[in-house]
Amino acid sequence: MPPFLTAVCHNALEVVKILIEHGTDIFVTDDEGRTAIHVGAKFNAIKVLRVSETPLS
Repeated sequence: MPPFLTAVCHNALEVVKILIEHGTDIFVTDDEGRTAIHVGAKFNAIKVLRVSETPLS
């Protein structure tokens, strides 16, 4: 699983922020085609998903 999706599934908010700040692809998929939205919904990672939608300056 890509690092971004791993961070989402573990609800690791600070890791998600760091990955986004360093240009991670927030639309990355795993080998089964799941996106951050799929993974976040499965693991109830609502705060993490909200951050991934918000542009960071």
